[in-house]
Amino acid sequence: MGLNLNIRRVIFNSLIKPPHGELIPTYAALQIAGRAGRYGTAYSQGIVTTLRNEDIKLLHSILSKPVDEIDKAGIAPTFEQIETFAYHLPTASFVNLLDIFVSVCSVSDDFFICSVQQIRELAELIDSIRLSLKERYTFCLVPIKSERKVTATVFVKMVRRHSTGQPITYDWFCSILNWPLEPAKKIVDLMHLEQVYDAIGAYLWLSLRMPEAFPDEILVRQMEKDLDELIQEGVDRFLVTKDDET
Repeated sequence: MGLNLNIRRVIFNSLIKPPHGELIPTYAALQIAGRAGRYGTAYSQGIVTTLRNEDIKLLHSILSKPVDEIDKAGIAPTFEQIETFAYHLPTASFVNLLDIFVSVCSVSDDFFICSVQQIRELAELIDSIRLSLKERYTFCLVPIKSERKVTATVFVKMVRRHSTGQPITYDWFCSILNWPLEPAKKIVDLMHLEQVYDAIGAYLWLSLRMPEAFPDEILVRQMEKDLDELIQEGVDRFLVTKDDET
């Protein structure tokens, strides 16, 4: 559900990964570099470089290394596991169930327990909303970040409306997004559009899992395409402005 922008050049500002000052791993560098030049965009080939000339050789070295093999598989709590915990702990909140699961779960050397922090943060956002355990579990798996305020606000509104038994229709969704949106005039406007794009992605993700509650997948998918173009227009506008300034 990521943006597929027309990007010709990717410039690495730094090759250091915060917060511990480690080098960017090869898989991450390849993922970032892969944004430059994509099939179906204005640029079928791209250019990757660094902000500082002295980092070029290091970037070449990172990108030329083979990607480390995956030696362990991550495991996250399934609904059936959470349901079992809830049966034995009927008064525990969903957040408590997640914490208990992580604290008592043990795995073999071939696996590791995935972080449930993102799930937990979404669970805290909707903790006061009345939902079935299955609904709560599904909503908490939505691939969004709770710290993005616009996206999180839309998410909570969708969950709250669903809890009343009302479908999240296209018209209602447009009303809370103030759709159609205005073109970005400032960077902060572009950041806002990006968060709205995430909210639209959340709707589409949920429409695949709860189609009766999110019935307008086709209309919202067109909305996603329109917003993609609007964001691209904003990026192009800023690039032209930068060129004029230089």
